[in-house]
Amino acid sequence: MSLGCSQLWQDKAPDENDIHPSDVSVDLPAGAHCPMGLTAHYDKSATMDALKAAIDLRYGKWAKATNATSPVKSWHVENESFAIQLREVDKIDAQLSGDKLEVGAKTIIYTAFPGTKCGSD
Repeated sequence: MSLGCSQLWQDKAPDENDIHPSDVSVDLPAGAHCPMGLTAHYDKSATMDALKAAIDLRYGKWAKATNATSPVKSWHVENESFAIQLREVDKIDAQLSGDKLEVGAKTIIYTAFPGTKCGSD
């Protein structure tokens, strides 16, 4: 297994303007060499614009054209076989979470597809 596959965070020192999630769940199936999914929750003080801008810094060229107008932002990074989705928690999401999530909180979901670059290492 490549060390690069198991690394979840960038190799850079934290910046005072970094936005940190309130919790993170990682989907690492038994025997998998890299995460197949990751969900990060941010409290409602984190803005959609700030989170979108942070994702766009690295993956902006893969952003969906509808990101400017859609309430759900999406990036599909085909050459590395994964997608990212950013959305704001609404009343239904909050209820489904058993009130774990507050209305206005943000959720980022990373989903790897079969045959990911990491999975082939």
